[in-house]
Amino acid sequence: MKPLVLGVSVPPKWTTWAADMYKRTGLSFEELREIYETEHLEGETWLNELYVVIKKSIGKGGIHLSIRRQDRAACRDWRHFQKIKNQLAGPEREALELYPAESRLVDGANQFHIWVLPEGVQVPVGWKCRYVSEEGGMGAVQRPLEEE
Repeated sequence: MKPLVLGVSVPPKWTTWAADMYKRTGLSFEELREIYETEHLEGETWLNELYVVIKKSIGKGGIHLSIRRQDRAACRDWRHFQKIKNQLAGPEREALELYPAESRLVDGANQFHIWVLPEGVQVPVGWKCRYVSEEGGMGAVQRPLEEE
C-alpha cells in the first residue's frame, strides 16, 4: 500500500444528495444538513491507490478518520488501517472502532470509522507490550509485512 497523499474532495450537489437521502432515510432537513456538512464539507481528503480517507478534527485533540476503498468495495485490512492511523494521526496515538447499539448504527457505504484519541490518552484495555509476527502462532497464517 502506498502512502496517502492530500487530495481535493468534490462534494455531491446538496439538492440531489438530500433528495436521495430523504427518500432512503426519512431524516429531517436539519439532520440531513448536519450529515452533509460533516461528511462532505469538513476535513481533509487523503487518498492512495486503494483508499479515500476523510480526516476531521473532533475537538479536544481527537481525530475522526472515515475510510473507504476507491472502488467502494467492502474492505477490512487491519494492517492497512493501522498504517493509515499512523500516517494521519501518529504512530503513538491510540484509536477506536465502534460497534454501536443498533439504534445508532450507520452502515450505508462500505466505510469504516476510526476515532483517534487525543495525544497521550490510552484506551484502558488492550495488550501491555508489542508483538508482531509474519509467522503467526499456533498454526495461524499471516501475510508478509509490507515494506515501510
